[in-house]
Amino acid sequence: MLASIAGTVSYLHMHLLVELHGQPGWAAALTPVSVDMMIVAASMTLLAESRAGGGGGFLPWQCW
Repeated sequence: MLASIAGTVSYLHMHLLVELHGQPGWAAALTPVSVDMMIVAASMTLLAESRAGGGGGFLPWQCW
């Protein structure tokens, strides 16, 4: 429940921000998804590396 609320608020905030900066509707709709999916991918990489005993590398930490 909390994750769905946070995801919705995050999406709406980024969508509005992209629209206010003059981007077309399709870009405003896709930008929040791409940003959130990059964070999810980085988090999963860090989790997998942590479970394997590694540190996750340099790039996944740059999303945080």
